[in-house]
Amino acid sequence: MKEKTAINITQEYQHPGLYDCEYGNFTEDFDIFSNYSNSGGVLDLACGTGRLTIELAKRGLECVGIDKSASMLSMAQAKSKALGFDIFYLQEDIRKFQLEQKFDLITMAGNSFQALLNESDQRSCLACVSWHLKRCG
Repeated sequence: MKEKTAINITQEYQHPGLYDCEYGNFTEDFDIFSNYSNSGGVLDLACGTGRLTIELAKRGLECVGIDKSASMLSMAQAKSKALGFDIFYLQEDIRKFQLEQKFDLITMAGNSFQALLNESDQRSCLACVSWHLKRCG
């Protein structure tokens, strides 16, 4: 009997095609995120291949996506361009990103927060989110 080879969870994020096969058709979270804002700028953290970022752009939002993986961003950019969306993608670490912009909505879909394995990383990410989020009123 042939042994199955398991892919380490971090390896999955280096293979955008594999990632899209597994998560590309998941849409149950679209309405959750898009119902928070119908206009303005959105920052999608750990955007991967653009699954949520592209959907938010389809709904008329100005999107920026950041991800640590260059291969994921490359696929996200290709998919966005093929669909006619001008989405700005950046290779950044969600624990320590510093952009020159504030956003109306910041999203992080799927299991991305689970990749922050300790409290220090989680706090760093949330501090970045806090700084980049526009204040109401």
